Amino acid sequence: MQQRALEEAIKRISVIDQRLSENGPYHLGERFSLADLNFTFWAAPLAAKGLLEAYPAVRHCTGLVTSRPKISAKFAEQAVGNAEYTDLYARGMGVK
Repeated sequence: MQQRALEEAIKRISVIDQRLSENGPYHLGERFSLADLNFTFWAAPLAAKGLLEAYPAVRHCTGLVTSRPKISAKFAEQAVGNAEYTDLYARGMGVK
């Protein structure tokens, strides 16, 4: 089930990448919005696993979002949490 969910997520990221490359850098063009923030939180675990390398427009958008001064600390916290969960999962202690 996890693999299928990941495959479906990547399909959607492909579509988002295409749209961002045509109209970006944000979901509303030049204007930062809640859609960008929400998408970046959703995509961060995938980025941490290197799964966004093939999607330059998505990486650019999420990079712009995570570098915003007022929210960058929250993304740093999320990265720590993601790393801790990955470690627990690798030791058989995460949600399966």
